[in-house]
Amino acid sequence: MTEKVNSMFQEVNVDQLEEGMTIVAYTGFSVEFSKMSSANCRFVRHNFKNTTTVVIRKNKRLKIPVTEIAEGDRLIKISNFPPELEKITRVSAQFADELKKRRMYRFIVKRENRLSSSVKKDLRDIIDQVAKTTGHPTRQKPTPRQRQKRNTVGGINNFIAQVAEGLEIRDQATMAVKSTMDRARKGFLDIREIKSNLNSINGSAEAMTAIVSLKESEWTYEHCVDVGVIFKTVYGKGLKEINHRSAFESEEEAMLSGFLHDIGKAKIPKYILEHSNPLEPSGREIQIIRSHPALGAILLEELNMSQTAVNMARYHHVKQETSMLNSYPQNAVWKQVAFETRLLAIIDIYQSLVGRRKYKRSWPASAAMKYLDALSGVEYDRQAWDVFSKVMGMYPAGSLVRLNDGSTGFVMNSPENSRKADRPLVVVTKNQNGEELTHPDVIDLQKETEFSIAKDLDYKTEYGSRTIDVFTNLRVA
Repeated sequence: MTEKVNSMFQEVNVDQLEEGMTIVAYTGFSVEFSKMSSANCRFVRHNFKNTTTVVIRKNKRLKIPVTEIAEGDRLIKISNFPPELEKITRVSAQFADELKKRRMYRFIVKRENRLSSSVKKDLRDIIDQVAKTTGHPTRQKPTPRQRQKRNTVGGINNFIAQVAEGLEIRDQATMAVKSTMDRARKGFLDIREIKSNLNSINGSAEAMTAIVSLKESEWTYEHCVDVGVIFKTVYGKGLKEINHRSAFESEEEAMLSGFLHDIGKAKIPKYILEHSNPLEPSGREIQIIRSHPALGAILLEELNMSQTAVNMARYHHVKQETSMLNSYPQNAVWKQVAFETRLLAIIDIYQSLVGRRKYKRSWPASAAMKYLDALSGVEYDRQAWDVFSKVMGMYPAGSLVRLNDGSTGFVMNSPENSRKADRPLVVVTKNQNGEELTHPDVIDLQKETEFSIAKDLDYKTEYGSRTIDVFTNLRVA
């Protein structure tokens, strides 16, 4: 699991390594490690014995023991060093030069901090006194503007690190949903495995919402995880906007209810769920799929879930105009649909548009937001849409955009000022000529008013399957 970038850990490049640092993970490698040869596999296995690696294999991110790396893998990370490998974790000037020769360029490090606060204060006092007697002034304190930029950059890098960490958490939660549904198909209904993942997700939920914008998802299991994470984030933040009291006892219960909104699909034959072509609107298969809300409500009642969770499972496909053909169950009454379910319905369709289907391309996140905005008050509850769009922004974090100067960048936040929802923080990754930048720049569109978003982009066109790696390897200075 990627180490969080905080006061104890930080990610640095090879030129920033200093004596006294301890490497806890290798995270950046030259292009020769992007498609491992047999020689590279032998080198890594021999020099990094008993460690854990993260690789990309057939477009899937895998966390595996170093002994399991194979030709063709793309090496992303090496971590979990045993004590006997201290020689490749303790930084010295000579070792930093050796790492360059090995073409390993980025690391998560821990800097030793042996001085007590009182000793540090004494040292600062001595330095100040020497400066006064020698006529050399001490280093000036940063200005408020410099501090603000430093905080912004630190926040961006921390967010990127959390997204990287969220990838593994998401994979684990997805496997929990899959195994839970597989057991339910055999008549064993037990959600303890899903519950065990909630704590690890809780602190990373907001960052994990960006993964939806950056990486296509497989239907059905990743869909459940994404919807649950987004619901927890939007519901938790959005209640303050409308002075609505939570219907759940905890944030974990809210997220769990989002995870389980499609539990009824455990009773749908897999060959129908995994269809590779659009189903006939009036065909038998579509009618079977449309039974999943009612089936899900029954399963959640058996689990003694809250009535709100049951309502979310039963009515999340009900449209405000219930006579519409794509609104079901057909006997539903709009006033029976809880606010939580109305919000979930928007999140459900948003993830469906942005996520992957075997028979259609996924939408850019910002394009999905514009589409849903046009349907709010018609198909979807206007108040629920206002909450969703306020928290997510019209350009959700992870969206790829082109600015009016021709440069390209990733959106990093949703502006708190809803009147400036189209002016988020953007990390510029390509210049006007389409050349990738080695040192990404940050543009705050709320402050740098000469810039604006000219176009939302499809990340697959710009970066293809490596988009998530491009994003999680960004480091802003």
